Amino acid sequence: AEQGHDKLQTEVAERDVTKVDCVGRDPAEIQKQVVTTITKVIQMLRHISDEVTKESGFFKRLWNGGKIGQAQGLLGTLEDDLKCLGEEVPKYLDQVILDIDGPSSTYKVPASAHAIVVQVWDYDAGSRDDFIGEIGLPLAITEKTQATFPLEANPAQPSAASAEQIADSEVTVQYEVRQTNIASCWNEEWSGEKMQC
Repeated sequence: AEQGHDKLQTEVAERDVTKVDCVGRDPAEIQKQVVTTITKVIQMLRHISDEVTKESGFFKRLWNGGKIGQAQGLLGTLEDDLKCLGEEVPKYLDQVILDIDGPSSTYKVPASAHAIVVQVWDYDAGSRDDFIGEIGLPLAITEKTQATFPLEANPAQPSAASAEQIADSEVTVQYEVRQTNIASCWNEEWSGEKMQC
């Protein structure tokens, strides 16, 4: 694990971000690549955060740690693409998800970016479970309601169905988001690290 981390650090250090070749690149294609990269990173990191917990064993942490390195590599590519876009850097990078349709831009926020994610799995008795798709719900006060949403693919999940396989697939959910009394989230373990919530 340490060797892999050292190798990644060396690659990042050797990468000269000032020498980005943008000549002949179509801004529309770069924009598409930026969207794809952001979505991949979001999906990858959400999957890792869902998988790895305090109780996770050494091998699970090690396996998922490698995926963080992959995400860092993608962010390096993203940085280059954004430099090529210059003044056309997408405005959606700083937008906050407040409604079910995401921010009003051409970028569709992936389900994994939402605070609440509903996943659909095919549970198999004799083989690995298959991930079918997911939807995202914003963390906004919502009266009890039932709604139908198109399923989104997420290749970061194991044994995931492709976007083509779940095209036109939908899921109906009933949900409600309420605000309860605010509780203290202070943790004594944070005091030495000067952290607060």
